[in-house]
Amino acid sequence: MPPHIGRRARRLEDERLITGQGRYAGDIKLDGLAQIAFCRSTLPHARIRAVDRSAALAMPGVIAVWTADDLPEVAAGLTDSTPAGVERRGRPILNRDEVNYVGEAYAMVVAETAYQAQDAAEQVYPELESLPGVGDAVSAIAAAAPVVHADMTSNIAQSASITYGDINAAFAPDSVTAKIRLTTARIVGAAMEPRTVTATLDAETGGVKLWTSTQN
Repeated sequence: MPPHIGRRARRLEDERLITGQGRYAGDIKLDGLAQIAFCRSTLPHARIRAVDRSAALAMPGVIAVWTADDLPEVAAGLTDSTPAGVERRGRPILNRDEVNYVGEAYAMVVAETAYQAQDAAEQVYPELESLPGVGDAVSAIAAAAPVVHADMTSNIAQSASITYGDINAAFAPDSVTAKIRLTTARIVGAAMEPRTVTATLDAETGGVKLWTSTQN
């Protein structure tokens, strides 16, 4: 057995965090750094008819307002890890035709400061046509449920049947069968800092240098 199993492990990061020596995204200061804020859907499912960005573009400090028309359809270089047999779809950076959940981004604002970016994002006006939606997995797989993505044929990505053992013996007349359905609330583990990325052009390599809070 490895020596650290079952033993207390000394935490290594505490000292720098409690003494203010931790490094966060806001600590990275680059010359000419711009900030981004996303415009997010207030509807769970809707068709994007139009996006009016004129008011946001006229606001102080705003550098650009981008929609899907300004960006690639699919992020290049990402590995497609979709299992065989699963219906595949693109990975849009911003949604072009529809939004599929509350909070999904359909536009983004680039501005000189974070406050200017957020203020301008609130002045981007989408024309959204509400579509039927589903709010949980059970509703999504029900018969005749509306599809979450209009270009997909089903909300079920993949299904499989696994059989093992002697089923007839297991459910013999003297067997006891118990069934239970458990429902839990939506929960998520939250980090001290949300996911964030700072990027700059790297003159030495001709590429892009990234700082990101993700550990993935």
